[in-house]
Amino acid sequence: MKRFLILTKANMLMNMRNRTTLFWNFAFPIGLIMLYGAIWPDAISWLAAGIVVLNLMSSGMLGDATRLTDLRERGVLRRVRATPLPAAHLIASYVAARLVLLLAQSAAIIGTAALVYGAQFSWGGLVAALPLAVVGGLVFLLLGQAIASVAPSTSAAAAIGQALYFPLMFVSNLFIPLEQLPAWPGNTTRWTPAAMLVAMLRPALLPVPAAHPAAINAIGLACYGLLALVLALSAFQGWQLARLRGWRTRARAMAPRRRALGMSVNFAIPSAILALAVWQVARFTGDRFNLPYQARMLWSQLPDVAILMLVSTVPDYAQGCVKLWWAFREHRRRTPAPAAVPA
Repeated sequence: MKRFLILTKANMLMNMRNRTTLFWNFAFPIGLIMLYGAIWPDAISWLAAGIVVLNLMSSGMLGDATRLTDLRERGVLRRVRATPLPAAHLIASYVAARLVLLLAQSAAIIGTAALVYGAQFSWGGLVAALPLAVVGGLVFLLLGQAIASVAPSTSAAAAIGQALYFPLMFVSNLFIPLEQLPAWPGNTTRWTPAAMLVAMLRPALLPVPAAHPAAINAIGLACYGLLALVLALSAFQGWQLARLRGWRTRARAMAPRRRALGMSVNFAIPSAILALAVWQVARFTGDRFNLPYQARMLWSQLPDVAILMLVSTVPDYAQGCVKLWWAFREHRRRTPAPAAVPA
C-alpha cells in the first residue's frame, strides 16, 4: 500500500508540474464553460454535464493515448518492466492519479457553472454523479490505452484520437441535442460511449428524463471498457510478437541459461494462468480431469473471462514456440557436421 501511495503521489506531481497539462486539464475546460455560458446562459446547467463528459473523453482519448505512446516510444515502459516494481502497482497508481485529476477538473467545471452563471445543482445530484464520473473516466482511460496500443507512433495516436474525438463531440448529445440531428445519425450515435455517459450524468445532475434506462447505459459503457481492455491486451501482445524480429540477434549474445530462462517464461506464465482457471472451474463442476467439459463451461458461463484468457495466453505460447524453433535452428547451425570416414 505504501508503494502504491508513493507512486500515485509521484504521478500527481508529474502532472501538476507540467504547464501544458495544467492548461489543457483546467484552463481549457473552464474557458469552454465560460464561453458557452456567455453565449447560452439559460442552458448552462444542461451544457455543464456535456462539458464534463467532453473533458473526460479528451483526457482519455487524446491525453492518455499520446502520453502512453510517447512513453513506449522512448522505452520508458520497457525499462520500468525490468525493475522489481510490480506492473499492477504501476498501472493502479497511474489510473488513480488520472482519476483524481479528472474528478478535480469535473469539480472545477461544475463549480464555475454554479458560481459564475448561477447553475443550480443539488448536493444529492452531485453525490450521485460522482461514481458516474469515475466510471466514465475509467472507460475513456481504457479507450485511450487501446488507442496507444495500436498506434505505431505518438503522431499516429494523436491522429487516431482526434479522428474519434471530434465526431463524438458533435453527435453525442453533449452540446447539440440529438433531436436536432437527422434521424439516422441520431439513432446511431446515442449508443456511443459519450452519449451513454451523458445520458446517465445529466439526469443525475438535473431534473431531466433519461432517454434510456440507466442499466442499459451502464452495460453499454462496461462493454466499451471491456472491448478496449481486450484490444489493449491483444495489441500489446502483438507488439511483443513484433519484437521477435530482433530476438535471434539478441539471443546469440546471451548465456545459454539466460536464453533458456527467457523461453521458459513464455510457457510458464500462460500455463500458470490456465492451471488457475481450470482449478477454479473444477471447484464448481466437480470434474477435475475433464478439460473439454471445463472449457465449454467457462466459454458458456463466463465468455468475457474466456476471451481475456485467450488474449493473455495464446500470444505467449506463440512467442515461446517461435523462440524454440529459432533456438533449434541455431543449435543445428552450430553443431559441426560429422567427419567423413576415410575409405
